[in-house]
This record gives sequence, structure tokens and C-alpha cells, in this order.
Amino acid sequence: MPSPSARDGQSSAPEVLRAAYFDGERADRQEVMLRLPPEGIGFSTAEGESVFWPRGDVHRVAGPDDRLILACGEARARLQLHDREARQALLRHLGALRGARESARDNRRVVFWLIAATISILVCAFLLIPLVAGRVAPLVPAGAEIRLGNAVDRALRDHLDLVTCEAGPGTEALASLTRQLSELHELHVDPQVTIVARNEVNALALPGGRIYVFDGLLRVVDGPDALAGVIAHEIGHVAHRDGLRNLIQAGGTGFLLGLLFGDFVGGGVMGTLVQTSLMASYSRRQELAADRFAAQSLHALGRPIHPFAGFLLDLDDEGGGFLATHPMGEERESAIRQRDPQANHAGESRAEASRALLTQAEWADLREICGTGARDPGA
Repeated sequence: MPSPSARDGQSSAPEVLRAAYFDGERADRQEVMLRLPPEGIGFSTAEGESVFWPRGDVHRVAGPDDRLILACGEARARLQLHDREARQALLRHLGALRGARESARDNRRVVFWLIAATISILVCAFLLIPLVAGRVAPLVPAGAEIRLGNAVDRALRDHLDLVTCEAGPGTEALASLTRQLSELHELHVDPQVTIVARNEVNALALPGGRIYVFDGLLRVVDGPDALAGVIAHEIGHVAHRDGLRNLIQAGGTGFLLGLLFGDFVGGGVMGTLVQTSLMASYSRRQELAADRFAAQSLHALGRPIHPFAGFLLDLDDEGGGFLATHPMGEERESAIRQRDPQANHAGESRAEASRALLTQAEWADLREICGTGARDPGA
């Protein structure tokens, strides 16, 4: 007499198969005999409990190649079959379940799409987002950029424990120098230059116009013209919205990498934003554009730019500091000197005849703004 499976038009299979049953509650292994009615799988436990698994609820569980592991629905109970012929017979009976070869193909497909998704995220993070950031940054309203800059500024102050220096005469001298440089250009925000009491030879610009000059740089820069070049360079980054562009890029990249590595909360993104502001390593194009901005500013004021170029060259010999966050020191120094029409004797004479950006007294007050006093750069 044909088996039930044969009556259903499927291949003939034995009506009873031997399997190991684990109830999901205990580690005990129970030997059971499976009955194969057309509707699914039936068996009795060692305690005599009758169990039936409907065909539509039975699914395979990943395991070694030498056994077939089945489960039913969301329950933790498992059936295991080791005998090869029994495994094949049960798979033929269930029909809807896929064989090991198909599962292997599915696994390969999953791995393929996982790799493809990872590559897509990385391409977006490192190629597409920088392109989008460059297009989006100029469209951000100045007010929104200022609010973003304030938020980053608060995080940066907490991260670095920044202390600003505001000695009266020195602050006035800094404001005068900043005003002379800012009035040359139509800027979307007003630059706010502040000296902070840190020993690093560095300067950085935040979105919204905040510019920090570290006291360590102020104490080694050789005169007002060199300092004016540094500040004008940072104003150039503000004018070109380089800080905003880099923050948009860092935020988008951090979010995508968070999706990839599991940081959905966003703490890693804020950390990235702070680190981006602290170590604002600009691209070659951004640096050269800011250098051109600084050169144009100094030329418009009738001042030479070779003091600024010499400052870059001196730091390039020492390494670190301003050149760590504003790379290409020697290359930039050479490009700046080539742009300086006053780098000859006649030009130097004309620069000496032009009005100095700060008087000697103002320069002395500015260098003492943090209470550290003037120090010879060569000391």
C-alpha cells in the first residue's frame, strides 16, 4: 500500500524515522521515532507526550554538514537526524524546506550582499559624502552655521578645557588686527579671533567665524605681519566655509560608519566632530585657497607676505603644531613666496614705508595678552 507521501505525489519515504529530540529546557537527548503524516511531523517523547509539528512551521537550523537540525516556530525544541538516508527522506517529505546545497547558495548570496552593502557604505562615506558636503555647505544659512559653530565650540571647550586670554590692551590690539583683515572682504559671518592659553603652536577656525590662536603660536611668530598671515589664512577657511564642509563630511561619515559598526546613538559622531575641529587637517585645495586669501589680504594692506611664508618654513623644519593640522608647509611656503610681489628689495622698501598693522607697543601688549610676556622666537 503506498505511503501517504506517495499518495500526495511526492517521492516514497519511510513512514517512521529515528531522530534525536531536545526539548529546549533540558540537555537530555531523547531518541524518538518520527511519524510522517502529510500534514507534518509527529512523535512521542520519552514521557509519552504526543508532539506534532505542522509542515508550515518546520524550518532548518544552521549546523554541521553531517546532521539535519529542525525546529518548529519560535520554540527552542530541536530535532536532529544523523543518518544520511533519513535526512534525505525527511527533506523529501517536508518538500518546502531547501536542501543543504541551496542553503549554501543562500549563505553565499548573503555574504555577497553583505560585502556589497559594506562597500556601498564605504563609497558613500569617503566619496559621495565629501562631494555632497561641498555642495551643501554654501547653502547653509549663516545663522544655522553660527549655531552649529557654537555647539562645536562648547564641546571643544569641554574637551580641551580652553581658557581665553583677555588682557585689556592686548585684546584691543587683537581686535584692531582682526578688523583690518576682515574689512577687506565681504564675509557671511564676522570673524571672532580669540587667544587661548595653550602652549601648542596652532590655530584653528570653527564654523560660524570663531578662530582660536593658541598662545604657543603667538609667542613664536615673528612679528605682526606673520601673525596677520596666520589669522588671514584662518579667515580664509571661514570665508570658504571649509570648517562647515568638513563637519558635514565628518558627521555624515560618522553616521554611516556608525551604521556599519553599530554606533546608532551618535556619541561617536559628536566625538568625530570635536576631533575634526581640533585636528582640522584641510585638503591641499583648501589650504592653497586659504593661502591665496591670506596673500590677497596682506597685499591689500600693503604688507609683505614673506614673514608668513617664513613662519611656515620654520615650522616645517620643526614639524607638528600648525603644520600638523595645516600640512604641506614647504610646498605652501614656496607657493606663497612666488605670489609675493614685494619679495624684492623695492617691495621691501615699499612695505617698510606702508603703515604697520600694529605699533610696537600694541604688538608688545598682544604678546603679553596671556600674561606670559614676550619671548624671542629664537630663544
